[in-house]
Amino acid sequence: LYLSLVDPVVSYRASSGRDFLSAQVRHLQVDNQLQAASFPVLLQPSFSAEEAQQAVRPHSLELLVQRRIGAAQVLYYETVSLRLQTLELMVDTVLVRTLFLFVLSTYLDLAKMATAVVEATTR
Repeated sequence: LYLSLVDPVVSYRASSGRDFLSAQVRHLQVDNQLQAASFPVLLQPSFSAEEAQQAVRPHSLELLVQRRIGAAQVLYYETVSLRLQTLELMVDTVLVRTLFLFVLSTYLDLAKMATAVVEATTR
């Protein structure tokens, strides 16, 4: 799998008693790099006909967090906002099988490693 982020921007500002964090990604896409993939693009934004005709399309991802420190150092959040563009997901059986085999082999490797660690420490 290959993740592509176009124009990622993260900003943070802090002032006395208040913090602002924002993150934006113009375009995000996940590609399926398997040779036999029926769908080479696994995940991508899906725009309406009106949005697709615009010169500048909306961001695929926008996050805004504003927090304030109140009396007695109480921390509370004024705003937590996440906007995610509608995404199109295309999955084929080759990818599902490959991911399943990867997860299974990783689990078995970790189980073998844990068993080896336990045996080494009980000797």
